[in-house]
Amino acid sequence: MSGRVCVRVPTELSRYIGRLRGPQGERYSPRDMVEILVEDLRIADRRPGSWEGAKMRQLLEGHGIGEADLDE
Repeated sequence: MSGRVCVRVPTELSRYIGRLRGPQGERYSPRDMVEILVEDLRIADRRPGSWEGAKMRQLLEGHGIGEADLDE
């Protein structure tokens, strides 16, 4: 990831992230989750016709982010 972003993670969200586990049982940090989200956004932008890109766009649209927002 290039650049640096500092975000204060609410305690409730931090607890939830702390309960998540990866394929080998590893824990995720808030930073890990941001990196995963960034990668998902890249896929939605660069590969909108792929299964992953289409599903991510569908999820974002559910949050009110439309095609025009993604295609800018």
